Amino acid sequence: KLTERLKGIDLHLSSDTHERSFEPIDVNGVWVVEPGAFGSFMGKIELTLKGDVITERRWSLIPLEASRFPEAADIAARVEEVMRPHRESLERELGEVAETMARYDVVETTIDNLLADALRAETGTEIALSNGFRFGTPLLPGPFTEADLYNLYPITMPVKTGEVSGQQLLDFFEQELENVFSADPERRFGGWVTRLSGVELTFRAFAPKGERIERIEINGEPLDPHRIYTVTACEREGDAFDTLCRIPHVQNPKVLDFDAHEAVRRYLRKERVLRAPDRDRVIALDLPRHTRSQLLQPEPRDSTSKKEPPVVGGEED
Repeated sequence: KLTERLKGIDLHLSSDTHERSFEPIDVNGVWVVEPGAFGSFMGKIELTLKGDVITERRWSLIPLEASRFPEAADIAARVEEVMRPHRESLERELGEVAETMARYDVVETTIDNLLADALRAETGTEIALSNGFRFGTPLLPGPFTEADLYNLYPITMPVKTGEVSGQQLLDFFEQELENVFSADPERRFGGWVTRLSGVELTFRAFAPKGERIERIEINGEPLDPHRIYTVTACEREGDAFDTLCRIPHVQNPKVLDFDAHEAVRRYLRKERVLRAPDRDRVIALDLPRHTRSQLLQPEPRDSTSKKEPPVVGGEED
């Protein structure tokens, strides 16, 4: 969208969506490219010029595999020097990982479900919400250390609870889906779909704004628009005190005396062994099961199907 407006440019090096552009996106002859996330690739652009005219363009993604690029001894020594004072605390074991967990998915990930589960378990609320983080390499079976915790959740904030109505939740989830899947790129905010614990959500990514949700349940029961639910999320700097994970006007907001990192530590002390939570809480009916990109096209749909109201509970059902 930005490239369509800009005049007089030949190449747009994009970044913040962390897309892997295996092929350039051609916008009226201007290439838009990104090299992905997590240091997985180096993007290489080669331009051949004749005077000030580009006569040839080549783009490629170079996989940054350890087997292909040996460690540089001088850099390794410098890293060790910086890390030495922190090594003991970072290598402290917090628990055990039994199954591989990963983060790279637009709709739902096992790592983020783990954080949401820890938040809900350590506060006792009916629902927990976590932002759809993009950062973090896969978590492999073996010891889970303090360093792993910082790798998965590099920013941490105080845990916050509050009470919201079912209608507030419904409005919030519809807006969050619009933030991720809006047909207008300028209306996409907040990264990927919010991660959930205590909630099951079925939706259509390509439905109109405000009409995406097909079914929503809270701990196995249809959402009741008139009921008040208890919710855990994180306190974000700059938010109004009665805002909870972008939900405004919550009742009885309370900032607790521990942060998201401590919630995971406490969860580990009780669970000890971590297993990958199921990826069945958020289901998109018109997307692949694994969705790595927000550059999406709708899958074929039954043209005879009709949009039904979301399945919720309450007096009006």
